[in-house]
Amino acid sequence: MKETDYNIALRTLHDYIEKNNCRKTPERETVLKTVYSFSRRFTFDDLEEKLSQATSFPICRSTVYNALRLFQKLGLMRCVRMDSRSYYDIILSRNACVQVCRVCGKTTFLDTQSAEEAIGNIKLKRFSRESFRITIDGICASCKAKLTKAENKKKNKSTI
Repeated sequence: MKETDYNIALRTLHDYIEKNNCRKTPERETVLKTVYSFSRRFTFDDLEEKLSQATSFPICRSTVYNALRLFQKLGLMRCVRMDSRSYYDIILSRNACVQVCRVCGKTTFLDTQSAEEAIGNIKLKRFSRESFRITIDGICASCKAKLTKAENKKKNKSTI
């Protein structure tokens, strides 16, 4: 992710903490930094694994869940239910158009020029647009090739 996106998220978190007289903890900041280090959708287990590798101090599961809930409340990330699992996406401060592989979770950012033009033409009623995020879910080429190879292998076994 771009450093500016992380900095904006960190500033948003600090503003919330100051306004609501919350404690500024290193655990929240560590979770936020780790969340913004992902280049794809991630699960709680992915986050927990990365946190255990990246930190020298343990962060309990409830702290991580509470931090994720807070980040969602602040509009920094969202939770997506897919294939009976929960995945997390960060919400960028800028317009974004991404494609996400539903098999491996790889996220690729696309050019937003034509999307910005199309969305600019949409008439909104009593709403002020600030940014947008378009997510295109599908299967990347490498996963598609693996799936096709597995299907062909399965067909060959059944014909023998």
